[in-house]
Amino acid sequence: MGEQLHIRVSRNLIPKANNSNIKMPPKIKELVRDLEMAGFINRGGKGSHRNYEHPNGSRITISGQLSDDAKLYQIRETKKKIVESK
Repeated sequence: MGEQLHIRVSRNLIPKANNSNIKMPPKIKELVRDLEMAGFINRGGKGSHRNYEHPNGSRITISGQLSDDAKLYQIRETKKKIVESK
């Protein structure tokens, strides 16, 4: 009962971080770049919040540090606003 079981795992069975099947979320920095390329203007913000406005009146707020991974709702909202601005 006091025996410990040791199991060896082959390195080939452990998934690698650079596996092409794993898709990493974009960074906040990439969302900001996409908004600015679509014509959105940074109107400032407080703390880690950035308020962007397009000349046609469309607005979006992006929160988070530039190096943070973007959350799914931020990605969806950014794509939606870019499509609306065209």
